[in-house]
Amino acid sequence: MTENLINHIRKSLQDMYPPGEVRSLTRRILLHVCGREPYHFLADPGLHPGQRQLGGINRIIERLRNREPIQYITGETTFCGCSIHVNRHTLIPRPETEELTALVVTHIGDAARSARTADNRLRLLDICTGSGCIAVALARSIPGAEVTALDVSAEALRTASVNAERNGVEIALVEADICWPAERAASLFSEAFDLMVSNPPYIPYGEKPGMPANVTMYEPQLALFVPDSEPLRFYHRIAGFAMRMLKEGGALWLEINARFGSDTCRLLSAEGFRSVELLRDLSGKDRFIRAIR
Repeated sequence: MTENLINHIRKSLQDMYPPGEVRSLTRRILLHVCGREPYHFLADPGLHPGQRQLGGINRIIERLRNREPIQYITGETTFCGCSIHVNRHTLIPRPETEELTALVVTHIGDAARSARTADNRLRLLDICTGSGCIAVALARSIPGAEVTALDVSAEALRTASVNAERNGVEIALVEADICWPAERAASLFSEAFDLMVSNPPYIPYGEKPGMPANVTMYEPQLALFVPDSEPLRFYHRIAGFAMRMLKEGGALWLEINARFGSDTCRLLSAEGFRSVELLRDLSGKDRFIRAIR
């Protein structure tokens, strides 16, 4: 029966997902519903899921066949070693964003410690925080840092709060629109920051038809897309805000659309940033920028 169960899951998904993903999904389904790895069932012929569990497995299969991401079905994913709750109000964190976070942690370890405040606390700001994955990972990786997370979505901030609690860290949450005039956004903060990081919306709507259905049907459009006529809209606003609220010598780290790497660098230089550096991700695409105020 247990082999039949595993085969049932795999056969139900194999016409929609590649073999490697089917194996991964099978594992995640059994862990989520039964709390067991597939090999537990294969090693113990007497181990059988109950009817309620079988029903739960079949409901997940149905949702997966409708292209709903497994992360939304289970309500969780992992990010830089953190357990992150996700839902339809937040993006599912990507590996590239883990790369960005690792770069930020390395930068802080190598260079930013000298920029600490008088009370020896680094002040960090995550703009467009979503699930709070970057902010939470930074708070866990940099003990004593004062981490603030900003987002326009109250639902996203509630999720970020849940993730801070589940990972045992404290982050300050600010509901605001980074596209407000820079003066208005800056008025929300009494002190400047040592470092800012952001993974803002950067996909032009014109790219939407070519994107996977599991992204366009389920992930929040607000966190994904920008007008075709303003592909750098958020970077312009973030740059203006950062020039007011980032300390002299502080770093701004950004995840970007690979199509607009050079354009984004020119924008930041025009805003007054120095040492603007375009960096590639592990797949070789222009994906990150580090700019020093």
